[in-house]
Amino acid sequence: ALHSVERESKLREEFIAIASHELKNPLSALRLQTQTILKKISMDRFEKADTERFMASLGRQTKRLELMIDDMSDATRLSTGKFSLYKTEVD
Repeated sequence: ALHSVERESKLREEFIAIASHELKNPLSALRLQTQTILKKISMDRFEKADTERFMASLGRQTKRLELMIDDMSDATRLSTGKFSLYKTEVD
């Protein structure tokens, strides 16, 4: 039993380390984009083309984070036996 608890603890620590590393990548991109936008605004060099490009990038990074968090939630529900699948019709 002790070996099983130690193994589960080690797996949990590895999962947390990997998850935190993976979540930092899109967060870093979001932070960099935000800093760039603020700098361009402060220099009065922010144009409409910039807005569209930066907003698209921010949207992609936000969606990436959302998918990662959803995957982590699914993994947690799977490990606790609380994961459910729902059938739905698709085209």
